[in-house]
Amino acid sequence: MSSICGRVVGEFTAKNGARVVVRYVRWEDICDYYELWKSLARDKEVVKYLGVVEEIDFSTCVDRFSRIVASVEKGKEIRLVAEVDGKVVGYVSIKIEGGSFRHRGWLGIIIRREYRDLGIGTRLLEAVVREAKRMGLKLILLETSSLNSRAIHVFRKVGFREIGVVPGGLCIDNRCVDTLFMVLRLDFSEL
Repeated sequence: MSSICGRVVGEFTAKNGARVVVRYVRWEDICDYYELWKSLARDKEVVKYLGVVEEIDFSTCVDRFSRIVASVEKGKEIRLVAEVDGKVVGYVSIKIEGGSFRHRGWLGIIIRREYRDLGIGTRLLEAVVREAKRMGLKLILLETSSLNSRAIHVFRKVGFREIGVVPGGLCIDNRCVDTLFMVLRLDFSEL
């Protein structure tokens, strides 16, 4: 059986004219992943919407990244990256649950600040939805800050719908805001 890591699932041109390759994560992405993670920890907008993103050292990054790659190889996670000029500029993931919940997964997405508002997030979401369908998932769930209007707009555009609110679900610096739960149903035949 061949590895799914590195498999290309799409290509497109971003709004700024950059050529974007969408593919599964691969071990060679470790340095880009580390740089992306470090940039998130310093990004005040990300902190506002996601809470504190901890700074990590490279050895911790290697440990986390090796678990991600193993999880993708085992079919427990879908992790796609957006690559521009050989550099990872964002990723989307669906962590697939197990047992009686194996028909669903939890979504996360991050785009580097300088590559936001170029259509990359939308195209990554569309690609991960196709992969989720291919793998037989029926539901994709997510939770996001109610203040994250940019992301909520993109989630709705791709078909996600709000299913609930957690009052005060995210607290940063003693200030709490609501979080939204959203769902995308992929297969209505068995729900």
